[in-house]
Amino acid sequence: MSFPVVTRDLALRIGQSEADHIVSWLRVLQAYEGNPFGVEIRRFGNAVALSNEAMSLGPLFNRVLGMDETEWDAQEEILRFYREKGIGCRIDINPYQATAGLLRSMGAAGLIPFRFHDFLYAVPSELKMAGRMSAPSDVEVCRVRREELPLWADSWRTGFTEVLGVDASLLPLLADATAHLYDAPGWSLYLALVNGVPAATGALYIQNGIASIAIAGTRPEFRRRGCQTALLQARLDDAVAQDCDLVVAQAALDAISHHNMERAGLRIAYTRAFWLQQKSE
Repeated sequence: MSFPVVTRDLALRIGQSEADHIVSWLRVLQAYEGNPFGVEIRRFGNAVALSNEAMSLGPLFNRVLGMDETEWDAQEEILRFYREKGIGCRIDINPYQATAGLLRSMGAAGLIPFRFHDFLYAVPSELKMAGRMSAPSDVEVCRVRREELPLWADSWRTGFTEVLGVDASLLPLLADATAHLYDAPGWSLYLALVNGVPAATGALYIQNGIASIAIAGTRPEFRRRGCQTALLQARLDDAVAQDCDLVVAQAALDAISHHNMERAGLRIAYTRAFWLQQKSE
């Protein structure tokens, strides 16, 4: 199977694909019936600062993407943006943008690396030629229709556990708002059923020729049944059908989703670090 060499340009393109789909998701939440989550998106040059005050403990929606040494010139403004909201500043660092000067300056500002994630990638057409993954025969995946959105939202609410720091009382509202991605440009929503019972969900976001595999979750009682393998295959098939030249995903190191993606044929592009500002005494 052929993979493009991960150059700086490709690494930046992969990183931008994540920023694109997270910003799109947050704009949908921001537009939801009076912005109940307190979403704000602020640009600092090529970097984008995200905040979600209703889920201030969750790193997914409260962080800076696209940071490099040039954007760090606005550090005081960036740190103030989060400080005034009472949210700890978290910054994602693409290793291809991590100069010694940037890392020293971030350390001096009280930020430390605290978590690492892998970006994985592949060429969809190459995956197709390599052959399909085998999913259990009792798992069926379909693209969600409008009338199925409440079903998708309920399944996503009980299966998506990566949104850390979300109060349980907010989950139904978050799930309903997230289902509005159905009407947002570039998004497709998927539902996996086991013997006809809703079991798992996923989404695909396509922009600039990159298909981003996103927001998958499985109901606890259906885990380890092959649902995510089937969802991955369905989204890879759609990436091929829509002539995407790249498919991108991300996962925590050694996570089950990471293993599933590697089995599907995706390869690690690079490991990015999350930096967190330490609380002052």
